[in-house]
Amino acid sequence: MSKQIVSLATSLASVDVAERIQAAEALSRMAEVPARAAPALLAALVDRDETVRNLVTSALENCGPPEQDQVDELEASLVNPNGDIAYWSATLLGRLGAGAIQAVESLKTAAAEHPSHEARKRATWALGKIASG
Repeated sequence: MSKQIVSLATSLASVDVAERIQAAEALSRMAEVPARAAPALLAALVDRDETVRNLVTSALENCGPPEQDQVDELEASLVNPNGDIAYWSATLLGRLGAGAIQAVESLKTAAAEHPSHEARKRATWALGKIASG
């Protein structure tokens, strides 16, 4: 991960809301956010500041497919009771396609059991993306 991305990801956890907003905004303006920033972005989905949460969601929309070594962490996040975290974890796994085959059982469980309707729908979408290759 580039020094800039590391710095921005670190700033998402700052105690200073202005710094978190600035980092989230910088990430949201990137044409393609490196997937290495995904863990910090997922954690920031529960930020107490709505502006940060909205900007982080924007950044996740521009996030590329994850690296293979991120699959386990994303799979573990599918059971997070926060619907946004589970939704975006499923989204990122779906973007990886067949590379996320190891997460199929967890995605099936999320599709059937997650308390968030949107997370269940996204897990079903991800299963289709994995199946189609």
